[in-house]
Amino acid sequence: MQSINPVLKQYIGFIKRNFALSEDGFWTDIVYWESMQDAKHAAKDIIQNEVALKAFAVIDEKQMQFYHFTSAGEFKK
Repeated sequence: MQSINPVLKQYIGFIKRNFALSEDGFWTDIVYWESMQDAKHAAKDIIQNEVALKAFAVIDEKQMQFYHFTSAGEFKK
């Protein structure tokens, strides 16, 4: 999963990425972008990147769900 980090850094609008693994083996991967346009451009382009494709090859496509969300709020301590 970390092999994708250098790829993401090259995209315009990339802010940060959080990813985590559950006890039962499920991943969540949240990538933050400056705009929805930046996010969608990166999503279209990254599926052609050789480094990213190697990382994606270990993901069971039947289990994968991919979404774009617009922030509705944030809460911090």
